[in-house]
Amino acid sequence: MERLGLAKYGDVFADNDIGTDILADLTEEHLKELGVSIGDRLRLLKAIRNDLGSSPEADAPASTSPVEATQPAAQASDNVERRPLTVMFCDLADSTALSTRLDPEDLQDIIRAYQETCAEHIQEYGGYIAKYMGDGILVYFGYPKSLERNAERAVRSALAIVEAMAGLNQTIGRDQDIEIAVRIGIATGTGTVMVGEVIGEGMAQERTVVGEAPNMAARLQGLAGRNGIVIGPLTKDLTGDGFECKDTGSQELKGIAGLVQTWEVLGLRDDGALEADGDELGGNVAVPELVGRDEETGLLRRAWQSVKEEGRGQVVTINGEPGIGKSVLVDGLRAVVFAEGLPQLILRCSPYHINSALHPVIEHLRRLARWQTEDSAGARFEKLEAMLEAYEQPLDEAVPLLADLLSVAVPEGRYQPLDLTPKQQKQRTQDVIVAMVLEAAERQPTLQLWEDLHWADPSTLEFIGLLIDQAPTAALLIVATARPDFVAPWQARSHITPLTLNRLEIQHAAALVARLADMKALPAEVVDHIVTKADGVPLYVEELTKTILASDILRDAGDHYKLTGPLSSLSIPDTLQESLMARLDRLPQVRELAQLGSVLGREFAYEMISGLSTADESDLQDGLGQLVDAELLYQRGRPPRARY
Repeated sequence: MERLGLAKYGDVFADNDIGTDILADLTEEHLKELGVSIGDRLRLLKAIRNDLGSSPEADAPASTSPVEATQPAAQASDNVERRPLTVMFCDLADSTALSTRLDPEDLQDIIRAYQETCAEHIQEYGGYIAKYMGDGILVYFGYPKSLERNAERAVRSALAIVEAMAGLNQTIGRDQDIEIAVRIGIATGTGTVMVGEVIGEGMAQERTVVGEAPNMAARLQGLAGRNGIVIGPLTKDLTGDGFECKDTGSQELKGIAGLVQTWEVLGLRDDGALEADGDELGGNVAVPELVGRDEETGLLRRAWQSVKEEGRGQVVTINGEPGIGKSVLVDGLRAVVFAEGLPQLILRCSPYHINSALHPVIEHLRRLARWQTEDSAGARFEKLEAMLEAYEQPLDEAVPLLADLLSVAVPEGRYQPLDLTPKQQKQRTQDVIVAMVLEAAERQPTLQLWEDLHWADPSTLEFIGLLIDQAPTAALLIVATARPDFVAPWQARSHITPLTLNRLEIQHAAALVARLADMKALPAEVVDHIVTKADGVPLYVEELTKTILASDILRDAGDHYKLTGPLSSLSIPDTLQESLMARLDRLPQVRELAQLGSVLGREFAYEMISGLSTADESDLQDGLGQLVDAELLYQRGRPPRARY
């Protein structure tokens, strides 16, 4: 304070118990409440930002990774960040035994092939290889750029690596008469970790990672068997029910306080249950309770009723930001269709297959044909043929077309090869699948759900366009969900109803909080805190409420809860850290502006952020405009009189 010429506020800070440990949490509103003038507020906030930026160790957790991330020496030494991080540690199994059996050059060839194979599948799922350590690989998911579902990406990458070991054993493994295997550990840091500080000089420069996750990942790898994958508790929470896991109990890990619950990942969970007629059905007949979505629910149910009664297909597109409730809204309709015993077809677009042509269609056909992982190529062909026999499509064309699409060989002599150009084959394949969907809808009303069109590949969008054009010819309701940045390539039609999900109103958000608390009264300031922070996004309301209910700042007093601690002590739930960081990382040029805005508080004036920012006026206004376009900020008025 003395260095800044602000010693006059020293007693005020002391009287309010403000120490260096919480300086980074001070906002403009806090300083205003303390009676700090606008000029001194600017000076103090800028000093806090600069000081903490050059000395991140003050905020770092106590435990440090046993390994550091290697980065190019040219990167600036002050690019230190706090961010959610999932860490994967991959090790070549029994490498010491291999070193005693093999010539060093042969062993080096094996390690190189193993590393290249791992790198391919790590990069496929957006991982960042931080460091090669002999036969070990340290990988980050969520750095240097956060993607959505980082924990899920890490586990999928690990499964792909394990599966790829079979290919290595068919080549270099067979040549050397060995069996190559890996051991993998995956951990997600609780809260955030510090990553990016450069240590060392020249070729020895490395970037440190401060936090529990790297150490835990290395220890979990030590628990894994050959071609085994072991994950920690937060990774398990974040991946939900997406994977088949075996509970391996609580383990004592060196350097980690207390016992750590661990799971072994066995594989991907089956995407859906199949009925005898091959249609995928939802597994839950209970209709989810929705708050503040009466109009939207009514629209979907009226569309479904119309399709059933009139036999004329319709399309409803549901648009909304992540966490706004698209999936829950659709689940309500799925539950109704399930209860009626009518078929529903679920096709999911995936962020991991944006460049894979017709990926959701192919996955749906695999499920429709009841393919199993252990099926031989011959068995898969027989199942495909049997599935197509249930339709009226000519088998001499449909079987070869779909066999080619699904990459399964047609037994010699069974069907004549089709003499088609690539363009003709694509069109005929599309026509066969569209005809199958419409034929099923002619038999009985059918719901077809397309999830996450913002991740659809161009071929899938082209196919959906064909289906939409022909939908009115059968009792088919197509429901498609997407995020606001998705632009539909098809034209508007009278049978297409667009539906945009808005954020919940204050009373509906408060009602959702009450329901999550089992209608037990919460203190008014707690409800206000959740509603204000969540900004009407249902997912945020749910996660913030769960976090507070599970914290030690609330005490159950029978028919109500009593607040026993400061709400300011709560951090952002781990379940939301990833998605929020991903939103910021999509705008790397203006992320610093967003961080400055967060320092200033929930609302701030243009003159305040212009005083803190080092950007010139034009860049500042352009950056704020990008944040407004991304709906990270709302703007009132024009600069320089604007408020955000």
